[in-house]
Amino acid sequence: MSAALSLPPIISDRRKRLRIIFWVFLICTSCKVLLFPSYRSTDFDVHRHWKAVTRHLPVGEWYWDDQYVDTRHTLDYPPGFAWLEYAWTNNYVVSALLKHGWVDEDCFALLSDSRDGLLQPVTNSCIAFMRSTVIVGDMIFWVGAYAVAHVVESTFSWPTFLGLVLYPGLLWLDHVHFQYNALMIGVWLLSIAALLRANITDREHIASYSLLGAAFLYSLLSTMKHLYLMFAPWYTIYLLRRYCHNPGKGPSFVFSFPKFIILGSMTVTTLSIPLIPMTTLSVHPVKKMMQQLHLRLFPFGRGLVHDYWAGNLWAFYAAASRIVQLPEVTPKQTAILLLLCQSPSYWYCWKAAATRDNSLLLLSMSLCGAASFFVSYHVHEKAILNVLVPLTLWGVQKFDRFDFWWECTAWGTMGLVPLLYEPRELLLKGITFTCYLCAFYGYHKTHHQPVPFYTRYRKMMMYVPYRFHGFLLAAVWIMVDLIPIRAFGRFEFAPLALTSLFCAFGLTIAFIRLLYFIVTDKVIL
Repeated sequence: MSAALSLPPIISDRRKRLRIIFWVFLICTSCKVLLFPSYRSTDFDVHRHWKAVTRHLPVGEWYWDDQYVDTRHTLDYPPGFAWLEYAWTNNYVVSALLKHGWVDEDCFALLSDSRDGLLQPVTNSCIAFMRSTVIVGDMIFWVGAYAVAHVVESTFSWPTFLGLVLYPGLLWLDHVHFQYNALMIGVWLLSIAALLRANITDREHIASYSLLGAAFLYSLLSTMKHLYLMFAPWYTIYLLRRYCHNPGKGPSFVFSFPKFIILGSMTVTTLSIPLIPMTTLSVHPVKKMMQQLHLRLFPFGRGLVHDYWAGNLWAFYAAASRIVQLPEVTPKQTAILLLLCQSPSYWYCWKAAATRDNSLLLLSMSLCGAASFFVSYHVHEKAILNVLVPLTLWGVQKFDRFDFWWECTAWGTMGLVPLLYEPRELLLKGITFTCYLCAFYGYHKTHHQPVPFYTRYRKMMMYVPYRFHGFLLAAVWIMVDLIPIRAFGRFEFAPLALTSLFCAFGLTIAFIRLLYFIVTDKVIL
């Protein structure tokens, strides 16, 4: 009898599961290493510069870096991410690499931007180091995916885990385009896992610690990337109802002031720790330092939409403004609109906290992210990840929810395709995107019993067959990648504009359907 058979079934299953995950991780990492020579965006120069800033400048001068070097890649992420960049370059490993000449010192030098506007010249060893930091950061993402896959279902959810770690958009954004999205999503997943864990345990003290852990991780995430501040109202409402509640006083909500103090103190402390050294060690007054930080984090002068429109409400608005003169939308107006659009998610968030319903928790979080993606000011296309992550946890494994997840994933990922615009990445995008959607479509068909069309139509208002989505996706893809840009003549902006509009239309329809079924209580089963 083998050693595995002599172990308790739970331990044996865990070892088998970890063995499979190890090999999947090894294969994925090998593929990422092979992408080292691929196209890289200006974000590569951005993060290389930020590492140089945190390595060479005093802490109090990090957000005044443009006074020391002529660059447009100024540090514009919160202090927590600045300290992360500091950790990447101020450690024993980097010292050893520099000492043995495996990485050149220019990789961490303060360099001015190239006069011709092209990427800065860097050595292959610098490229390898920079891309290796992304792979190391991915480990947090895999840990977070493993954590949520343990609690989102009664048993380990392979569809959820694989739906996260094999998502092609993160491969494109982080390992080709160059960013650190997976690392920060990993922290977010750990926070979500703690929220879910609190609702499946019978021990109140464990639930309290889990909720505090979730608040701490979200606060830490907010110090790293202010994009996640859009979830601050959601976390506040959920934790006020779920944690700041005295369970000994009956089922109705009874506010616990001591728990509120504990939660508030922990949150404020976490948010303040990365900032304190910058204010105390700076030669600038605290007020001026905070003003500079605000200007860097919220550069409203960049306009309502990004250069490449995200597939949201403002894509329609920007397209219409090319035809007729429309009034300018201000940041304050978008803030008010954002609160209005997020208000349904707040209601369902409170309801999820009161009933300890994990399904409603994830769904309300998805709605909150969707509202911020659709109406926030100057939204980037990668912000769709804030919608797809909780939606994957909620819908990838359930028959009655799978259509919503598949449609949102298809159109949300399509919006990322133009970011990799060189011909050499065409095959990578085509294979990974198509295989991902087809694999989960195949899983859906083989693991769920088909239902009569009339029943399906009644359950899925405005249901659109997969083949129709596939046809539209293929049409958009051909327009973006396969037709030479010169074919559009003076309308060379058309491919990107139409891509944004198609993606905005697809995502809008998907979320209108989703919101309809939530309101009519036909999805919450």
